[in-house]
Amino acid sequence: MSTFERFRDRFEAYLCVIVSGACMVIAICVGVGMVIVVNQRSSPAETGIWVGIAVALSIIEFIAVNFVVKGYHSGLSPLAPVLAMRQPRWPFWFAPLIAIYWMIHWLAFLGLMLLCESVVAGIDLSGRPLIAAYTVLILAAFGVSYSANVYLLLMVAAIRRSENLIDRIWRWRIIIDLALVGLAFVLI
Repeated sequence: MSTFERFRDRFEAYLCVIVSGACMVIAICVGVGMVIVVNQRSSPAETGIWVGIAVALSIIEFIAVNFVVKGYHSGLSPLAPVLAMRQPRWPFWFAPLIAIYWMIHWLAFLGLMLLCESVVAGIDLSGRPLIAAYTVLILAAFGVSYSANVYLLLMVAAIRRSENLIDRIWRWRIIIDLALVGLAFVLI
């Protein structure tokens, strides 16, 4: 393995850890926000239920981040496919729920990509500032999509544990991300 490949693998692993941490922070903020909104509109009993849901989701996110961090510290690379294949084998009735959990993460990052693109598209620029804005936007959108690959692999591996399939998706990740960025530009 070349020095460049080792650097790339460690950089991708570091991105996985950052993205996982961001997901945990976002989940906690959303949970707190839900509790505040529900508290203003509901009875104390309903608020207690929402607090329980928010705490449960925060604990689940913490477990997911811990899973990613342990994978990072194992030193195995590339991290995303390793995590996908090291994911526990879920019972057939539970695997779709886990896949949906990972899919929500992946879709949240794709939604973030769309949000960034729509914000830039709404800015009234022309000439070079417009070109610069779209260049930054394309790089940021690609980065967000690329960072979300770990969740795509975890989602697929939750349903179908196939090293060949995971490797194929991992090899084609840049093409998948470019297609998603292009599709997002068509949608806005």
